[in-house]
Amino acid sequence: MRHLTLSDLSLALDHLVEQRREALLSCAAGRSYLPLLERQRAAVRPLPEALTAGEPFSEALVAVDARHDAYARAIFHMTEAYEKLALVDPELARSARAIRKAFVPQLGMLHAAYADEAEHAVAREPLLEELRPQLERIPVAGGATLDAWVRAMLGEAGKLAELLYERAQKGGVSQGDAARARSGTLALLTRLRGAVRDEVAADTGLAPNLDDDLFGYLDELDLARAGGRAQPPPPPPVSVRPTTQASGQA
Repeated sequence: MRHLTLSDLSLALDHLVEQRREALLSCAAGRSYLPLLERQRAAVRPLPEALTAGEPFSEALVAVDARHDAYARAIFHMTEAYEKLALVDPELARSARAIRKAFVPQLGMLHAAYADEAEHAVAREPLLEELRPQLERIPVAGGATLDAWVRAMLGEAGKLAELLYERAQKGGVSQGDAARARSGTLALLTRLRGAVRDEVAADTGLAPNLDDDLFGYLDELDLARAGGRAQPPPPPPVSVRPTTQASGQA
């Protein structure tokens, strides 16, 4: 869900609290999380549109982040491949391991907020010169070396930082506020979804499709953003109370 804007998450909160309220109240997890959802919703709503929405710069941010992530994944897998040669060429394997540790230690980092990705890149720029011999030892397509890919990835991260700064200036608020609100909302929704799934799996008589009923719109928002769509899809119509397994058998 790394492509979701804070505006998208605000829509998801509205959808859960208002249109899926009855479904939330049908399970213990929903009942316990509802006050937390309402509190998070109240915290997000006052933030200026320029900070919460995909606009301004939403399409540019998504495009730049996609290029950054493409280079990062390529670097991760390329170094992983060369590390497999430890028995054949130990020095090359050590170089690959050092590069991955320095620049893309794990793919999970690509799920971080834009601001975190940019900060990570800025902190690692000094390593470019230190690791240049190792970077230039590994060739990539087009006659270049891994040095070119790493520089391109860091360059895209720098563009992320510039866009975030411009957006924050336009909104007149700190981008840190947006990042914290976004990560907090994502964490809350993720914990709720996990609790709902656990409750359904425990055979409590809840509808087996409760997860889709509650979080289907969130998934639609995520798919739309991942596909480069600038405007979020409209929420689905209000649903009826989910049919429980027990009533479905009646």
